[in-house]
Amino acid sequence: MNILTYIQDKVAIRSCWKFIGVNKEGSHDKPKNYTSTKIMVMKKKVESAGTPHHDGSELFVSNIAPKVGEKVNLKVRIPKDYIFQEAYVRVYEDGEPRTYQLSKTQQLKNENWYQVSITIHNIHTIYRFVFIGDGKYEWLNASGLSDHDVHSNNDFQIVA
Repeated sequence: MNILTYIQDKVAIRSCWKFIGVNKEGSHDKPKNYTSTKIMVMKKKVESAGTPHHDGSELFVSNIAPKVGEKVNLKVRIPKDYIFQEAYVRVYEDGEPRTYQLSKTQQLKNENWYQVSITIHNIHTIYRFVFIGDGKYEWLNASGLSDHDVHSNNDFQIVA
């Protein structure tokens, strides 16, 4: 099976072209000194009609340049067709992970807005959200929604 069928993200495909020797026409010529290597790519995105959304803009982060000690409100937009029971933010404070529960702050026709307030303890704060449902949990970080444990490399960031 073709390695490119495993990779859905176009950025990942472009970055892998050099590695696997794909030329501009798309053929798979082996580069010099090529050794057989298997690349396994985990499913990153959860397929759904609507998924939660958060980004670093002022719509979702109350203060994009806070000082250490200040509080910041983080918001998540969640479509009504996305089913979960609880939502939390996972924040690293002084190198230790902490979780805080989100609460519903606004109900609209097609979506709900959830919010949590965190205190900025470090110059560099990283965070991600988790949505827990019946027999499932899904993480939301800067790479999108994932149905498996994710690494902190792709967490959202606030720099004080």
